[in-house]
Amino acid sequence: MNLDARAAEPLLQHALDTYASEKDIDDARSRALRAPDQVIKQIEQRIADAGKSKMTESELKNQQALLDAKKKEYGAISARYDEEKRRFGELTRAGKK
Repeated sequence: MNLDARAAEPLLQHALDTYASEKDIDDARSRALRAPDQVIKQIEQRIADAGKSKMTESELKNQQALLDAKKKEYGAISARYDEEKRRFGELTRAGKK
């Protein structure tokens, strides 16, 4: 076993210790994405209503920057769970061999 494989063992074991199935990972992803998704929807609504609320150009730019940041956060969370699911699948398939 090489050094990289030994260093990865605790991370791989964490996936097995944390989740019982891929559905558990999907459920955890859904919970983790709920708050950022709500914020994204709120910001999108504020931007859509910008003309009605007389939002300044500066405020609109700030809302757009915040929206971009939240979408990036959403993507990072989703990617983290994609990786967890991939690792979990590898470990569970390897254990069945």
